[in-house]
Amino acid sequence: MYNRSKDNEHRLSDSADNSHYEKSANLSAGKAGGEVRCIDDEIPFEIPSSWAWERLGNLVINRDSERVPLSVAQRSSLSKIYDYYGASGVIDKVDKYLFDKDLLLIGEDGANLVSRSTPIAFIAHGKYWVNNHAHVLDCINSTFMLYLQIYINAISLVDYVTGTAQPKMNQEKMNSIMVCVPPLAEQQRIVERIEELLPLIEKYDKAQSELDQLNTDIYSLLKKSILQEAIQGRLVPQDPNDEPAIKLLERIRKEKQTLVKQGKLKPKDITESTIFKAADNRHYEKLGKETVDITDCIPFEIPDSWRWVRIYDIACSQLGKTLDKGKEKGKVYKYLCSINVYWSGIDLSNVKTFMLSDDELERYRLKRGDLLICEGGDYGRCSVWDSDDEMYYQNALHRLRFYGGISPLFFKYVFELYRTIKYVTGQGQTIKHFTYQNMKSLVFPLPPKDEQYRIIGKIQEFLSHL
Repeated sequence: MYNRSKDNEHRLSDSADNSHYEKSANLSAGKAGGEVRCIDDEIPFEIPSSWAWERLGNLVINRDSERVPLSVAQRSSLSKIYDYYGASGVIDKVDKYLFDKDLLLIGEDGANLVSRSTPIAFIAHGKYWVNNHAHVLDCINSTFMLYLQIYINAISLVDYVTGTAQPKMNQEKMNSIMVCVPPLAEQQRIVERIEELLPLIEKYDKAQSELDQLNTDIYSLLKKSILQEAIQGRLVPQDPNDEPAIKLLERIRKEKQTLVKQGKLKPKDITESTIFKAADNRHYEKLGKETVDITDCIPFEIPDSWRWVRIYDIACSQLGKTLDKGKEKGKVYKYLCSINVYWSGIDLSNVKTFMLSDDELERYRLKRGDLLICEGGDYGRCSVWDSDDEMYYQNALHRLRFYGGISPLFFKYVFELYRTIKYVTGQGQTIKHFTYQNMKSLVFPLPPKDEQYRIIGKIQEFLSHL
């Protein structure tokens, strides 16, 4: 009924002791006897008495010798007419064919043998070409071919795959796969029943995939929703007793003037804008003598007690020290770069060192409450330096130091939302950078100071339950 190897035949049978045995006969040597061994450890489950266990190699005709691989360069000059099969299905088309009948293909190598992201066994139809990455098997009839396809895709092939970096199931391993064989009529009923159930299985698989994806995304989706409510002023109620943001901005202007008088801030470093909503319900920005309509730059509405601001209105921004080993002098100090800054906090497990001169110490030393923002890499990612330990930073990071007692943590959440909604964008073709000009172009919501801290408390309360 089935094709068997001419050189080494294996027969499987049950016995009175309920164990499974395999007898091999070396027919080419002309010997009648053969080795008999117990194979109970290879039998994965019990089957009806009318079924039988058999090795795959004894159930099919192997046509691997007819395969011919064609390189990408060879295929590039060919007309695209016939399917060209590889380990996981059709990967190209060519102008010639090797096979002109339905055959069962089984992937020979590749990560899919382990990941099982696509079917390992599939039936090729019509005229087609097969390369040397898929085994080619002929079967006694189409029903048995469909049954084998279903069976191979249903069982684990771990025991038949060799290699980890480059998984492979060679012909010898594939031939040794244990197959449970029902009577032909029952094969037909199994195939018909599975084809009947297949649309339901695919529907369930799609629903399960969507559920798995939702379970994966649920934290980020809920966090995004919480941050949107918070940064738009809907997470906590406004308190009429709070000092409004416009008063906070007035105090910040006075603070800057004091710093100028103390020589800690240069007049040329002060740029101030005023953003307001006019009677026509549009937003305008006054910068010096010029007033510009910036309604299209406003990402969402905020409460009346809040204000839209530019980053330079509320914080001093500065990039860290540029690394140049040839020009370094002074003493060795620890510094942070983008690999240390994450949304979840500052990672101090891989802190590097550089040299700083005495006149650089104050410029690049971090202070508690500094907001550090990645200039490159995962640009815009940020976290708050919340320590009094001595630490410095290099030019892969922006440092924002806020005026007026503004909460750096509130603005960390603002940046996190802005990255999520893609309001923060990078500059550059291949490698993106979040430059100071990018940051200056953004508008930021500024709540009253007391409300900032109520918002932070509520965000942290909600996130602790996720």
